[in-house]
Amino acid sequence: MPTAAPIAAAFSMLGLLVPWYVWPGPAYDELIASTASIPAGLKSAIVVGGSAGPGPERPLSALHLEAWGRLAAAGWTLYGYVHCSGGRRPLSEVAADIEVWADLYGVPGVFVDEAPSQYDEALLGYMSHLVSTARRRGLRVALNPGTQMHDGGALSGAVDVVVAFEASHETWEGPWAQYAVGAGAAGAAAAKDSAACSGGGGGGGGGGGGGGGAGPAPRRQQAAAAAAIIHSLPPHPAGGRDAALRALLQAVAGRGYTLAFLTDATLPNPYSRLPSFWQSEVAALSEAARANATEGAGARAASAAAAAAPAAAAEAPFRALP
Repeated sequence: MPTAAPIAAAFSMLGLLVPWYVWPGPAYDELIASTASIPAGLKSAIVVGGSAGPGPERPLSALHLEAWGRLAAAGWTLYGYVHCSGGRRPLSEVAADIEVWADLYGVPGVFVDEAPSQYDEALLGYMSHLVSTARRRGLRVALNPGTQMHDGGALSGAVDVVVAFEASHETWEGPWAQYAVGAGAAGAAAAKDSAACSGGGGGGGGGGGGGGGAGPAPRRQQAAAAAAIIHSLPPHPAGGRDAALRALLQAVAGRGYTLAFLTDATLPNPYSRLPSFWQSEVAALSEAARANATEGAGARAASAAAAAAPAAAAEAPFRALP
């Protein structure tokens, strides 16, 4: 089991990945206002046009552009939605959707829903072509198998985000209760630190297809940032809701995920609205991010003080920390 310190560190860097399948309107104002306290690097959204993709509705392009532009200006990283039907959709159609996201909307990322979890040579070639198409346009890439990817790292090592869990809260607490991605909380914190040092970053996924229905495979290493999207949360007593949400978010971070979204909305469309407890979810993440920022500022101040100390101090013998 991870100790408290790695879990706390991972929780302080846990970001949002919101499947935002909502028509432009007042809901955008709510999303922007409610997440103003969350740093820009910790909030990502998957957006969709008038259909399951960028949408062919060119007369409505301006409406979407304005709404998504406001999200971007508020610090959200956007991923345009495309679906590949597990590799069965014609490759040219999926690639064309990626091109539209880049050309018409200029989003910085693309989210490939219904990505396969099991791979053979043909599927690796199919998905690699999509990743290459996106990379050629300078896009970030998120894949959503909704479960663990058995790809030998060929794809998960080449993309930015993998939604490694998308299912109900019941599944999260049941078959997947002992599953962690990468090295759990310690691995998540190390991955975030590495991305920050290299100028990379998280960014998110979370779409409408995916699994989690079968039980988890053994723990494995995950190169991309791992996202967990948990829907159908049960109701909690009003007095215990905030504590329960915080505990669940800590558990997500403790299992090695660096991006998350929790909602009480249910199938068939759990992503058409914000959860009823949205303010509490945001408050928990904001509080954790503030703690991380305060700790980071303290570390930077200590580092600056040490650098400014007389050279003789640097020659003093080391001593054990308390």
